[in-house]
Amino acid sequence: MLELYGDCQNGNGRLPEDRQLLRDRVPLQSPDWDGGLMEEYDASASSRYAAALRASFQPCGLTQKELAERTPFSETSISRYFSGERLADRKFIEHLVAVRAECRAPMDAEEQAALHGLRALAQRSRGGEKNRIAQWQDHAQQLEAEKDALSQRLREARSQAEQDRHLGEAALAALDRELARLNDELSQALERAGHAETESDGLRAQTEEQRHQLAHAAAYIQDLEKELRSAHTQLEELQREVRVLQDQVHQLLDPPREQGESQRWLRSAAEAGDVDAMIELGRYYEEETDEVIRAEHWYRRAAIEGSTDAMTLLGNLLVSQGDPIEASEWHDRSMGIDPFARYESEGGFVADGSLKDARRRRNAKKTGSPYRYRL
Repeated sequence: MLELYGDCQNGNGRLPEDRQLLRDRVPLQSPDWDGGLMEEYDASASSRYAAALRASFQPCGLTQKELAERTPFSETSISRYFSGERLADRKFIEHLVAVRAECRAPMDAEEQAALHGLRALAQRSRGGEKNRIAQWQDHAQQLEAEKDALSQRLREARSQAEQDRHLGEAALAALDRELARLNDELSQALERAGHAETESDGLRAQTEEQRHQLAHAAAYIQDLEKELRSAHTQLEELQREVRVLQDQVHQLLDPPREQGESQRWLRSAAEAGDVDAMIELGRYYEEETDEVIRAEHWYRRAAIEGSTDAMTLLGNLLVSQGDPIEASEWHDRSMGIDPFARYESEGGFVADGSLKDARRRRNAKKTGSPYRYRL
């Protein structure tokens, strides 16, 4: 059966883009020119157009009377448009779009195109001289609107071109002035450059000589700075050692602060080799008089004699004094563990020299050589 799209179709048999969406809504078919089906199609196209108008009016939330008050159309005409009795023209759709915008329910371009497409199909399907005239009028209005738009664009383009021409002429004149100024400055600069080149030749040799002198001076200064840093480091190390020795001498030469006869008897017993007296005397110095050096001395003597209690107390004291390495050694000894085997198996404390220090202490005790314990 022949599809009735007439001049709505383009060369490839498809509808124009703004009416393609109507094809699914209005199936257009032709009978064998007997007139029966055409009447049914006329009514269907008009009713669909009217239904689309009603659907587009619903978001406004207005009555037909209120719509008539806002547009130049009577309430009777609006009722006939919505019922399909009469076909609404292009102007009615435009006023409906304006009312929708006032109601804050704007009609998008796709919906407007659909309404105009349904209107055109309904007008063509109804036929008649009046509808054909309406179609021609719509077409003429479209052409007139396009002509006005093109005329406006042409006027704007001409105005813009005139403005651009004036701006271009002004810019060109400014560039000419700027070019003349730059030429003058270039001539002066070339003259100055000639004089500067003559002076620079004399300064170049002098600068090269000064550069060599500065390089030698910088190398000499770097060497001096290295020597100064090395000397400063050695000086700081010596100062630290002197302070440590001074503290040790001061605390060892300072007379003990025992109070009473019991402390004197306890010291006598400890000096005579009594391990328990050594431990008690170390506790007295640590807890009562806060003489840490003396407490460490007696804890160490008792620990060397083999007292595990003294080893534990010495380890605790060393932890409080910031020497966890030696403290761990004495704690391990109190539990019967060889600390040096543990250090070597774990590879620990080599970076800060603690393992080396622990080995020196062990060798000192084996050979009987003196060893200065750290505070």
